[in-house]
Amino acid sequence: IEELGVSLLEGVVLNDEYQFPDVFRPRLMPARHPVTEDLLGQPPLSVDVLRVAPLSTSGGPWKPTSLLSTSRRGWIERDHEVPPTYTEGRDGPGPVSAAVALEGPSGGRTVVFGDSDILSDNFLETGPGNATLVANTLRWLVGDEGHLSRVEASHPSRPLIMSTTQRQRVRWLVSGVWPAILLLLGVFATVWRRR
Repeated sequence: IEELGVSLLEGVVLNDEYQFPDVFRPRLMPARHPVTEDLLGQPPLSVDVLRVAPLSTSGGPWKPTSLLSTSRRGWIERDHEVPPTYTEGRDGPGPVSAAVALEGPSGGRTVVFGDSDILSDNFLETGPGNATLVANTLRWLVGDEGHLSRVEASHPSRPLIMSTTQRQRVRWLVSGVWPAILLLLGVFATVWRRR
């Protein structure tokens, strides 16, 4: 793929927003391109990935267009620390591309994904945008752009996408606030019964 001006970078793509509870399932933003146009519709469809490799494009005869990328708060995680956090100087800054469409000078087309699991049955069923992405990619590759469309999943799923701040709030609520309330209720009930 380096002949096309695309290279795989060391690390994994992460984003501040991800599909709860797996921090290694980053929320990827679709770009304006015939392959991803239907992912931008109402409601927007998310693409489900796991441990996707970051892609880099360079100049050359092939014209690259990023299809899926992180927000500016995304990064390339190279430390594999848990929980993952951006480390300046070690990790790569965002936005980070996870899928790239390329058009050649003679009309050839190709698409490079940072993870082949996007095409697996599991992700086609669970990721509401994966089936649309795969179908539109294949149609675009053969030049059948007139029939690009949204593909609905047989079992619609709605992934829970949370930022790091939201995840921390839920953690405090579940592990701190609720147990404290239950403890206070238990103490109150014990004192009330002893009267």
